[in-house]
Amino acid sequence: MKKTLFSRLFLLVALMASVAATAQDKDDHKNEKEPKFKKTKSYSKSYNLGSGDKISLANQFGEMKLNTWDKNEIKVDVTITGKSDIEQQAQEILDRISISDGKTGSTVSFETKFNDDKKNQHTNDKEEHHNEGMQIDYVVYLPAGNALTVQNQFGKLIIPDYRGEADITCKFGSLTTGKLSNPKEVDVEFGEANIGQLDGGKLSIKFSEGTVNKLSGNVKTNLEFSQVKLTIDNDLKSLDLSNSYSTIYLDVEKNLSAAYEITSSHGEFTNKTSFAIKDDGKDDDNRYGPRFTRKYSGTSGSGTSKLKVNSSFGEIIIGHDLKMEKSDKHRSKPEKTT
Repeated sequence: MKKTLFSRLFLLVALMASVAATAQDKDDHKNEKEPKFKKTKSYSKSYNLGSGDKISLANQFGEMKLNTWDKNEIKVDVTITGKSDIEQQAQEILDRISISDGKTGSTVSFETKFNDDKKNQHTNDKEEHHNEGMQIDYVVYLPAGNALTVQNQFGKLIIPDYRGEADITCKFGSLTTGKLSNPKEVDVEFGEANIGQLDGGKLSIKFSEGTVNKLSGNVKTNLEFSQVKLTIDNDLKSLDLSNSYSTIYLDVEKNLSAAYEITSSHGEFTNKTSFAIKDDGKDDDNRYGPRFTRKYSGTSGSGTSKLKVNSSFGEIIIGHDLKMEKSDKHRSKPEKTT
């Protein structure tokens, strides 16, 4: 019954992700042709930065790749492409897209903007809107220590090792990062995340697949309708994890020193380690009928790290060298925009 429940839930996720991605994605199996016409323009702008300056980046419908350097300066290069089977329409798409930049107070910002004046010009002629799209790709060069807010939708977001405070949002795309030394919040929805290291902060993953190769410091995590693998060693101080309808893989070191407090409601907990994590109410199984909420606790080593998990309608697996069973059925491919 539980397997059926999870199958249906992940099927629901697949359908929702597919509908959302359709706005910009072709279905690979339809073999649609590339638009006949492509119109392209470039943008490049730089700003000097002080150590206390903040950076704000926001884009849609393309890739955003960040590169760190030793200069006290941010440089943003953007390639913008409009596509259509009708040349005029490709040009109009291109003309509607611009990059807004500026410095207000201590914040330097770059944001993709859309002018909708001509958006509905051809609404009465469906042929003129067939097989069209856009691509807006950022390449950003910036110092690694400034406070950063970055958002990207419908595309890849790539961030190297970053030591400044970082607030990261990736929706309908894939997030790839190196070590994030001072993350404020990382939010991934309807996509995929591959995070090198998360040193503290908040992590939210919804309707996605995610991997964090190392957790350290004090981390708060919220998961919904996802599959996520978290790798944990003795650099983790605490993990406070809330979960709904997700499968969680806690991949822990064999010598991990931790105390465990796990609550599972209408779900399942599997311990594949030799750690003494016990069902606190096991003796009551036959006394009051079925229990829909189970609590587990225990320690490994001296119990230094604190792991607290609250899960509803989810599956929790703790073990060593775990392999996450990835599923293609709820994964979108939003970086394609034609």
